[in-house]
Amino acid sequence: MPRAVFMTCANRRGVCEVRIGNTHNLRAIFIPDYNATDVDSYVRWNSWFEVPLPGQNRIACGANIACPVQAGVPTRFTYTLDIQDFWPRNEYPVIWSLTDTKTDEVLVCFKFKINIV
Repeated sequence: MPRAVFMTCANRRGVCEVRIGNTHNLRAIFIPDYNATDVDSYVRWNSWFEVPLPGQNRIACGANIACPVQAGVPTRFTYTLDIQDFWPRNEYPVIWSLTDTKTDEVLVCFKFKINIV
C-alpha cells in the first residue's frame, strides 16, 4: 500500500481528468517489504477485465525508480504518462503495480480513477 499517490490532473476535484495529447505525471511514495534489484511497472485499465495501457514503459529502474529497492526504506516512483490521441474518452478505473521481476513479489499496488477528456 502506498503512503501517498500524486498525479497532475486537469481539474482540482473529483476523478482525475487527463487530457488527450497532454502529459501527466504520477508519483507514488511507498515502503517496500522486499528487496528488489529489477522492478516491473505495470498499469492497466480495470473494466470488465484488465487491459494493459498501450505504449507503457514497463522498465521501472533508472528513470522511474532508484534501484536496488530496499525493504523498509521509503521509495519514490515517478512516471510520465502521455495521453495518446487514440485512447477512448471515458472514465476508467486504473490498477498500477510495481513487481520484482526476479521473484514476482508485488512491491506496491494501488488503484485510482482517471477520466480521459
